[in-house]
Amino acid sequence: EIQLSETGFYLDTLKSQNNCDSIVALELEVIGDKYDTLEISILEGKAFEIGDQNLEEEGEYPLSLTSSLGCDSLLLVKLTHFNVYIPNIFSPSEDGFNGVFYPFAPVGEIKSYNMRIYNRWGNLLFQGTEWDGINQEPGVYVYLLDVEFMHGITNTFHGSVTLLK
Repeated sequence: EIQLSETGFYLDTLKSQNNCDSIVALELEVIGDKYDTLEISILEGKAFEIGDQNLEEEGEYPLSLTSSLGCDSLLLVKLTHFNVYIPNIFSPSEDGFNGVFYPFAPVGEIKSYNMRIYNRWGNLLFQGTEWDGINQEPGVYVYLLDVEFMHGITNTFHGSVTLLK
């Protein structure tokens, strides 16, 4: 078995099954390792699956994947983490500070989200994207937040938020 790794013109003589000589000519151009780069940002604590890889830690991962036609593709995955911040307290008022309850994430990470707010008896009080809580009494409320991220992954967050007046 001959392995070629340098650009050049190669001739080789091969024997057929009837012991006849065949000359094979090969002009080879080595173009080096060229990677397509894929920059992915995932929610911290989650994993990104590609091929048979399950990537969790931040970093750069050079991968060799096989296409459906059997060709190799070189891919460099640059994986970073981000977090979604969900406040645990807010105060509806006219002062313009911390008066609406909604999640925060780095720009461009969230495609869409839907939030549901429940009172302590489990009654649905609000469904949408930004809860102002103006007509509600001070207290603790439960939220369910369904988020669709830009890369098609979805996640549900849940917890409680305190409304102060």
